[in-house]
Amino acid sequence: MKNPDVSIVILNYNGKYLTKDLLDSIKKIDFPKNELEIILVDNGSTDGSVEFINKSYPYVEIIANKENLGFDEGMNIGVRASRGKYVTMLNNDIIVDKNWLKELVKAIEIKENIGIVEPRIYNKKAGRYTIEDYGTTSLFQTLIFRKDVKIDTKEYVRVFTASSACLFKRNILEVPFDKDYFAYGEDTYFGWLVRLKGYEIITAPLSVIYHIGSATISKLNKKRYFNFLAERNKLLNILTFYELRTLLKIMPLLLLFILFVNLYNLKLIPIRLRAYWWVLKNFRHVLIKRKIIQAQRKVKDEEIISLMSCKFVDEKNSKNGFIKFLVGIANAFSCLYCRLVNINFFII
Repeated sequence: MKNPDVSIVILNYNGKYLTKDLLDSIKKIDFPKNELEIILVDNGSTDGSVEFINKSYPYVEIIANKENLGFDEGMNIGVRASRGKYVTMLNNDIIVDKNWLKELVKAIEIKENIGIVEPRIYNKKAGRYTIEDYGTTSLFQTLIFRKDVKIDTKEYVRVFTASSACLFKRNILEVPFDKDYFAYGEDTYFGWLVRLKGYEIITAPLSVIYHIGSATISKLNKKRYFNFLAERNKLLNILTFYELRTLLKIMPLLLLFILFVNLYNLKLIPIRLRAYWWVLKNFRHVLIKRKIIQAQRKVKDEEIISLMSCKFVDEKNSKNGFIKFLVGIANAFSCLYCRLVNINFFII
């Protein structure tokens, strides 16, 4: 039996009707249905999702987990079961445009070294395309808005990493995520790992998805836990992906950044302290993760850092004029430090 060109992996947790809307939108895409494989991974739903999908969409392959394994391992399970040349991973709180997949496949086949292509994301709550499409990351994994790309561009855009509903080449890696992350920071992990292997990542603006946003997470009522994961996983990315020489260069700045963000948002200090303690307590485990990641390296940090920003955080996130002034000073210091230690960052 011929393997499909594209495997669509969908993750569901108590989102029966969200998943229905997603599957209905996939039905309407302009792409040969005989070249598709649709896999739904259910993370222990109790709302009858599995029975409903099985009855209403019999062509969907269902993998039913007995418990909620999180976004990362849930997707890993689906990717392991996939057979397509290309794989796309969808959370269930989106709807895809009819040209979504066609444009992604078109883009990924332009060059051999393109490993991931992401669509543009229309935020349904905000009523606009999300600027994160053309954002980048700072050296310390905060989102920085780019000024060099117009939001309505039709051209392919080279980006640091990919977000929701991206398409990637199945032969690049066995699974996209570290299951220990559970959720948050995994998109950076995935994109950084693919770049470490020497592949490019681009956005295809003519491919569009419509995102509701955090529909599943909001049901779990675990805000503090997810804040902890976001902070911890950010640190894991920093400690495991940079070369040692880069890590030593940025360590003084990293410590200053930690001080800065805690003063910037005092309410999150207890959660951040919990994340720092986890990293210290499990440092041997972190070193093992680092060894596994670094063994896959094909390119030097300079090539990857050239897509990052030297800023701490983006000034646009500060509404208070005085805070924005202080952020500007901190960012200027950070960029000056990077120049002094010869870190060639992306200029924004």
